Amino acid sequence: MSYGTYYLNQNRFPQVPYLTDAAAKTVAGCYDTGTVESSGCGLCSSGMMLHDLLGIDVPMEQLVAYSYHAKANLYPGTSLVPYAQLLCRKYDIKFSQSNKESDIIETIRQGGVCIANVGGDYKGHIGVFSHGGHYIYIYAYNEASGEFAVLDPSRKEGKYEEEGRKGKVRCQGDTVYCTADILKDDTANRDPGYFLFLRK
Repeated sequence: MSYGTYYLNQNRFPQVPYLTDAAAKTVAGCYDTGTVESSGCGLCSSGMMLHDLLGIDVPMEQLVAYSYHAKANLYPGTSLVPYAQLLCRKYDIKFSQSNKESDIIETIRQGGVCIANVGGDYKGHIGVFSHGGHYIYIYAYNEASGEFAVLDPSRKEGKYEEEGRKGKVRCQGDTVYCTADILKDDTANRDPGYFLFLRK
């Protein structure tokens, strides 16, 4: 099976409810009218991970239900640690966390994949993949070019042409290619920056 052929974009799911910020209920649009389109990058990234590692296509509604069951929706968006732990128990996948790009490469060499936790804009940095918190899916690494292959759940036309982003990634089909330096800068304000998944 070839990785990276199954692409979930959250913008294609405006009709699927996904209520987050369930604990504090302070962010309107999350806890009351939230959808996968507005908050589903973690769900989409996880769905792509399950497809590539196990060959299964989990319906979006089921991915939402898993988040509720894991209480991964208590804050705006998806808390990936409890969410990933639930998925990995259910589907018998090995899960670990890291802040090192070298660990992504080693995981991919072993047949695994990564969900990166990009943090958006911060002082001196314009987020390449997001201006706020976001999850992206990394499924391959090219040793020769030094590029990671990324599927971005919030990709839309013109996203990488914005000021501060232009020229930092290379797009081909649904895939966005970037170097380790781009990932390092985009996850510098997140801990952990990388969630790693392997078949047991």
